[in-house]
Amino acid sequence: MKILKIVLLIFVLSLSNCVVEKTPVEISEKEPDSKNYWERIENFPPELVYEIVITPTDVIYTAGASGIHRQTKQGEPWTNINNIGVLTCLGVNSGNIYTSSFSGQWGWIQYSTDDGITWLNPDSFPSNPLISSISFLPPGTVYVGSYETDESSGGLFYSEDNGRTWETTDIDSDISVWAIVANSQAHLFAGTTESIGNVNYFGIHKSTDKGQNWQFIELPELGNSYVRSLYADPSDNLYAGTNRSGLYKSVDDGESWENIGLQDVSVEGIMTDSMNTIFVMTYENILYSTNWGENWNEFSSGLPDEYYFSLVKDSHDYLYVSTETNGLFRTRLPIPSLID
Repeated sequence: MKILKIVLLIFVLSLSNCVVEKTPVEISEKEPDSKNYWERIENFPPELVYEIVITPTDVIYTAGASGIHRQTKQGEPWTNINNIGVLTCLGVNSGNIYTSSFSGQWGWIQYSTDDGITWLNPDSFPSNPLISSISFLPPGTVYVGSYETDESSGGLFYSEDNGRTWETTDIDSDISVWAIVANSQAHLFAGTTESIGNVNYFGIHKSTDKGQNWQFIELPELGNSYVRSLYADPSDNLYAGTNRSGLYKSVDDGESWENIGLQDVSVEGIMTDSMNTIFVMTYENILYSTNWGENWNEFSSGLPDEYYFSLVKDSHDYLYVSTETNGLFRTRLPIPSLID
């Protein structure tokens, strides 16, 4: 979950007498045909979903307007396992579930170590974070990124006892952490922002020792834009989506980055398929590229004309997207007609 999504949605929903138009995205002439590629998951409630998490065994969890829903097998009914209110951030790892909310509860996190049967609060937290992202490293360390505001501290925290107690990393509490991802080498990457003194931290922090030490890496021509989303593909290529400087890619473990397009949009989600097609989610579109970002095409046919919040893929190559009022949609990959 990225906190600006929530702030934007609250603002948009407050404009009840206004017409909200989609931001135009420059795409190539080639577009998918008129087929509706996306289908709504009918047995999921038509409501706001902020985040989707899919486990390696394809159990699906969602966080949204009515808490957390879970589906253990495709096609089966969904179970509400936490209905305490609107939940905006979600992480799941080996039966441990971590969640948080933007509903005025600064520094609030709840977790379960028995797959949602019982829920607990940490014994202590080293700050009062506004949680923006959750990630994991085996055998079970959980990492939480926080967004810095006047009411909350930024930084990145970790727990080695399933969430009961937490420690700080050396990413300063004045630095906002927007996204976290780990690759297959157990290297961590955090998208960060803020300037401290004369030092600019708009870019990426990298750790090769499970978060004990961090190296700051600048992205070329990023300016005062910042990383909103991170993704590591099965080949450990890294992708970083920014709020207005496009999409970046790294093929050398994050040491150097190349901009591969999509200027002036906020890249909120990134995913690839077995045909090396790159899919990205903005607030208002799903786009794809079959040539490593040289051209981008719209891929939203079948989706409602509203805001999107999460983009993930399961092991059967179904791509899922969550929406503002209509729950979940999915499409099956790869799609041959998209390939040049």
